Amino acid sequence: MNFKYAIFTCLIAGCLPAPLLADVIVLTNRTGKAVSFQVKHQAGEKISYTIPVKELVSIPVTAAVEVQFGSADVSQVLQVEPNSVCFFHQSDQKPLELNRIGFAADVTNKAVAHAATDADPKQQETAALKNNNDPPDTKICTIPVKLFVDDEEPFVRKLWETRLRARLERASKIFEQHCRVRFEVVGVDTWDSDNEVRQFSKMLAEFEREARVEPAALAIGFSSQPRILQQRTRLGGTFAPLRQHILIREWSKNMGEAERLEVLLHELGHYLGATHSPENDSAMRPQLNDGKANLRSFRMGFDPVNTLVMCLVGDEIREHNVRYLHELSPKTRQQLESIYREIIKITPDEPATVRLLHLLGAEAPDKSSAPKSRTVPK
Repeated sequence: MNFKYAIFTCLIAGCLPAPLLADVIVLTNRTGKAVSFQVKHQAGEKISYTIPVKELVSIPVTAAVEVQFGSADVSQVLQVEPNSVCFFHQSDQKPLELNRIGFAADVTNKAVAHAATDADPKQQETAALKNNNDPPDTKICTIPVKLFVDDEEPFVRKLWETRLRARLERASKIFEQHCRVRFEVVGVDTWDSDNEVRQFSKMLAEFEREARVEPAALAIGFSSQPRILQQRTRLGGTFAPLRQHILIREWSKNMGEAERLEVLLHELGHYLGATHSPENDSAMRPQLNDGKANLRSFRMGFDPVNTLVMCLVGDEIREHNVRYLHELSPKTRQQLESIYREIIKITPDEPATVRLLHLLGAEAPDKSSAPKSRTVPK
């Protein structure tokens, strides 16, 4: 992904009472080759990772960790604070570097160089009892989903159910890789959509009234109502993060399955708090259906900052069974507000992030103080 986040801050709060809410670090590879490294937790446990080109990894932590990386002869050890987004990069023939998106002081150089022999990549995991300095369990958070189609769906149930189940399964695998969240189908149903209602917000409101979400936590509706040709068409939406209903337009015959998958990723990202991104190859870019998803070389996934957002919200669901936005812990609310404010500075003309701040009860930064050179890709 083309990296555009120049400024990024994140409030770090103290540990919450048990059950401990896990923090996370997100590392992304901006070099031209795969990057291998080790993460050392405060309890001494070391875990090895390899990130392919343009990919990322999110790592649960409960305290600052040491990231060891470098060449076969010399390695660097950097301390990374919880809830940070960092990227590996390398210029020309210079050594590999790891920087945080934002203030470099948040990634402290613990030692300029260590001999590679000082580190043992095969160190075994200890069986010691867990404490607050140990890495948290990397269990998956499962969100039960109910799939709906409206009465305009042209195919029989066997076909549309197979199609939509497969699409959600592919999307779920991407979320598991990014933020350890799984979406699992627990039911399917239909609803009668009003042929006279074409405005998307009214269609979504109608879907919320007509579609009963139980026994799931999330209802996803796929509407085949034809669009009004004279109007710009929204491909999908939900009224707020953690809202129980998402509506997606399924009418277009010109969209391939890969593009439909990306729309589903986009809306599920909004469900987990993700906002529109200036990264032009993120599933959270403002305008989809641009043909990119159909390219074999295209990496379908999320940008690192939104990955952090989804990890934070996913951990709330996993650890505290949060079901609604107002149930988020003060710590997570502060972190999300900080992230959204910095994104607004980069994309001041993007209303989606401003609305997310308002939903959290916070005010958006003064637009006049935002940099004028950063704009949302069209």
